[in-house]
Amino acid sequence: MKKATYLLALMLVFLPAIASAQFTINTPVDRSELGVWGEINSIAIQGDYAYVTDGKVGLHVVDITDPAMITEVGSFRTDGFSGKVVVEGDYAYVANTKRGLQVVDISDPESPSLTSEVTLNPEANDIAISGDYAYISGETGSLDIVNILEPDNPVHISSTVGYGAISSLKVDGDYVYLSGSSTLNEEDTQKGICIIDVSDPASPNQAADLFMGMPDVDVDIDVMDGFVYMGYGSDLMIVDVRNPNMPIGIFSMLSTFSVADIIFQDNYAFVVDLGGLMVLDIANPDRPVEAESFDTDVNYSQGAEVAVSGDYAYITDPYFGLKVVDISTLREDDREEDGQNGLSVRPDDAAELRTATLNAYPNPFNPLLTAAINLPDQSELRISLFNQLGQEVAVLADGSYSAGEQSFTLNASHMATGNYYLRAVGTGGQLAALYGRGRITRICLGSHRRNHVDS
Repeated sequence: MKKATYLLALMLVFLPAIASAQFTINTPVDRSELGVWGEINSIAIQGDYAYVTDGKVGLHVVDITDPAMITEVGSFRTDGFSGKVVVEGDYAYVANTKRGLQVVDISDPESPSLTSEVTLNPEANDIAISGDYAYISGETGSLDIVNILEPDNPVHISSTVGYGAISSLKVDGDYVYLSGSSTLNEEDTQKGICIIDVSDPASPNQAADLFMGMPDVDVDIDVMDGFVYMGYGSDLMIVDVRNPNMPIGIFSMLSTFSVADIIFQDNYAFVVDLGGLMVLDIANPDRPVEAESFDTDVNYSQGAEVAVSGDYAYITDPYFGLKVVDISTLREDDREEDGQNGLSVRPDDAAELRTATLNAYPNPFNPLLTAAINLPDQSELRISLFNQLGQEVAVLADGSYSAGEQSFTLNASHMATGNYYLRAVGTGGQLAALYGRGRITRICLGSHRRNHVDS
């Protein structure tokens, strides 16, 4: 019998069968063919050119007019390790571990040249651009904001630290989303996301965070329409950030291998993992559907990255160079007006949507915790509490329960202060409709010596 694991505000859905897309892959392009001698780190595409950074030379300009015969046409040698690259108009913005932010003029792709640079905290590794501002993160937990209204005269606006080890950065509206780790003490390192309010670039403030026990791997994210897709280990988790001050984990699915990179393009999420490329239909972003998993014959590393342009996906890897994947079948399916052969599932195409919501309160709690769940039908249900090591330390419910609202209480007076995770697993009926697995947001048990718990 299938089992389902619930997250806070979890959406369950039955979906019809989906037609699979067929991919073809072009001949891999070796690093030596591109003139790239260091580890390839990042790729950005604009028009007929791909801009690739590596750890030795710096920035490379590659002509992708013919994806089957791509060639390097220009390069710019940087001083230091070049990480993430973002292209806007006539400029490429590069996060450099030694130089900080480098602005490179690419108006002549065959002869890129340095326009300006801003010295930042060491170990700058990621960058995102929104409007007149560039947001640069450092591996050691820094966030720098630079005004790039005048690319030849960028102005450093603010610098903040203390966000833990950052592995990925994205920006959406007035918020910056950082993924990485947060060390609570010497023995407790958590993985997840930190949300920063940058409505006032001169004074960014942390709005919220969502950290949980995860494998000791980099966490990559992308954000769209109020949802963050977060890859960690072999899992892909979706976080509802429509209220950025209260992120809620709502969905988790298994990737085949460890997730390395996630990007959004149209109604799809392209996910690079250690086994290849997975494409998800995200027409309903809180209920993704796997469209196709494609084996690219390369075991990609955690440093792999993907960019999409037209009918092709370009995957870079520090060790294997650049591969080009033909995704024209996806585009053809998008053009099917009746949707019968396409990959996009609209609400009208799906079966009846029913929800099950798991709530836990108060949070923090001390010593009583109440867990309430709304069951769509009669089901076998087990609600358990886990510690930071993933060990089950308490069971709140274990049996058969009728449809409707059910609530359960835990007295944690015998338990140690700290962070815990609450998980609900059900079988039968609508409860078997969940794809993958997941866990809810962190539950915090406060000190027993107090009559109340500070947030």
